Amino acid sequence: MTLPSQLPTGSRYTVVHARRDGKWIMVVGRDSPYVSASNEDYLKDLEWLIGDWNVDAKVQGLRIKFEWMAQRNFIKNTYTLTKDGQATLTGGQIIGWNPKLGRIVSWHFDAKGGFGDDTWTKDGSRWVIEAKGVFRDGSESTAVNVLTPIDANSFTWQSIKRTLDGVALPDVPPVKISRVQPSK
Repeated sequence: MTLPSQLPTGSRYTVVHARRDGKWIMVVGRDSPYVSASNEDYLKDLEWLIGDWNVDAKVQGLRIKFEWMAQRNFIKNTYTLTKDGQATLTGGQIIGWNPKLGRIVSWHFDAKGGFGDDTWTKDGSRWVIEAKGVFRDGSESTAVNVLTPIDANSFTWQSIKRTLDGVALPDVPPVKISRVQPSK
């Protein structure tokens, strides 16, 4: 996998030539940093998430969909958590590249009015997502969410170091999430 720091570099440049004493010489030369036409290069390491996923538990299920959006400049994640056949939580996340920070970031929203922002760091094969958010009632939360690929069709999600208004909450044990295979 190519990390953003390992992407090919290039430069745009402008040169002004002038003819002096019968010879062409370079009078002015300017260059500017290379800017990719799309953030897809920076998000490429997350492309494995694109698709439909689910986790089935005895009392609740989670459906997740990751898809490219805005000319592959962002990845959109939508999710629905159900219990007894009823949606109990729906929401989404937009994942993108922040050139000022030089890292992947995301913004998350839930249907109850909560929202927050996250920073993503790759640690070996897993992704560590530092999340902070605000619930509709104004309470604040933090968590470190860890995505660990198992293979091309499954990964685990775990939420650790969780707090609510500064009070520590228990870690969530790893949950296996599997790709939904297309119907034949």
